[in-house]
Amino acid sequence: MKKQFILETILDEELVQRFEWLWINEKDTILMFGTEKLLITDELGITFINPFNLMQSMGKATLEDMRKQFNHEKDFEVFLLEKDNDFNTKILGNVEDKIVEYKGNRHVLRKYLWLKELLKWNMDPESSRIRFEHLLRPE
Repeated sequence: MKKQFILETILDEELVQRFEWLWINEKDTILMFGTEKLLITDELGITFINPFNLMQSMGKATLEDMRKQFNHEKDFEVFLLEKDNDFNTKILGNVEDKIVEYKGNRHVLRKYLWLKELLKWNMDPESSRIRFEHLLRPE
């Protein structure tokens, strides 16, 4: 049986502060690489790199190249959202299987329940019971 691991990288508070400084002083660089869409903070104040919604968080140059394939900006945005939601839906199915598998292990179960809420938030922020937000937000 093939094992799947999904890891989110938790960021040290010093690194979080550095990104916040860059957002104020080097916003163009952050926007160029799509970093503002990758850094997520949960309701406990833990900041991590979101391993999902990769299409939407690609670098500016890559997105510009992809955008050229569409006649309308809205069509391009729908394409990105659909690709990410397809991926998130598949992973969500795996996570829900793990929730059933680990229902007797509270320590592991808690992590899969959190991951389920993150996936739901990625697809529709209003559907998650846990509050997540992007660390770097437009003013």
